[in-house]
Amino acid sequence: MRRISTALVVIGLLSAGPLWPASSAWAQQPEASGDAEAQASDKERFRQLAAAGSKAFAAKDYETAEKAFRQAYAIKPVPNLLYNIGRALEKQGDFEAATDFYEKFVNEPDVELKARRDALQRLKTLREVLALREEGEEVDQEEVEQKQGDHELAEAGEGEQTQPDAVEEPPVVVEDDYTLAYTFTGLGAATLVGSGVFAILAAGEKSNADDAATLAERRDAADTGQTYTTVADSMLAAGAVLTGVGIYFFASPPQESVSQESVSQPSVSQQARIAPSVGPDGASVTFTLDF
Repeated sequence: MRRISTALVVIGLLSAGPLWPASSAWAQQPEASGDAEAQASDKERFRQLAAAGSKAFAAKDYETAEKAFRQAYAIKPVPNLLYNIGRALEKQGDFEAATDFYEKFVNEPDVELKARRDALQRLKTLREVLALREEGEEVDQEEVEQKQGDHELAEAGEGEQTQPDAVEEPPVVVEDDYTLAYTFTGLGAATLVGSGVFAILAAGEKSNADDAATLAERRDAADTGQTYTTVADSMLAAGAVLTGVGIYFFASPPQESVSQESVSQPSVSQQARIAPSVGPDGASVTFTLDF
């Protein structure tokens, strides 16, 4: 009987052994779930307190509103609640404490713009009131409230910081530039005028050659006239080319909007080159346009 009892005790211990770690693991599970439940509970509690503060403020129960906003801020320090606490304190006549909360609020980076402007105005007024009180003057609170106005409270929200929307830089618009068109057209017109002048001079030298009294004078006039004729022809060709290029640039389609990168790195695919040359037998102008 003793042997049987001992065996039963050993079997009982072995069978109970696997239950120990299982019971330990079961005890750890509520800790993880408890954190999530606590976070959800805090979030819900925050919402309830913020809503209760707004409701109490609307009911002109400013002391209750202040307490609710303070408790909500203790759970989650949302900057807009500082403004609401300041409003509740101001309604209770505690201008000095309200000023402190307004100062904290306007120094926060992520707050409502409308509420910030209102807080700055309230700060200015309350500081003036406090300065008058220090000088011993009485200031009626109703007059202060009338001057301050009755603006809405700031939205408490959930306290999450929202990322600002990405702002795309607008494309740089390059306006139509007709500088080259005016330049080439002007040069072409001037060259054509010059060609006409030299043509007139060449005609004059031809007349001088016809009227020359000696053979030497006739040769000199003929040579000079030939030179003028060559220059006139060259300038005529150059003027026609330059004018044509100017007209081409005028007729070119306007440039479209381009990005900043393309403006900072201009394309070299379009190049215009002019190479004038003058020789013993004449003058010429070579124009090359790469595009």
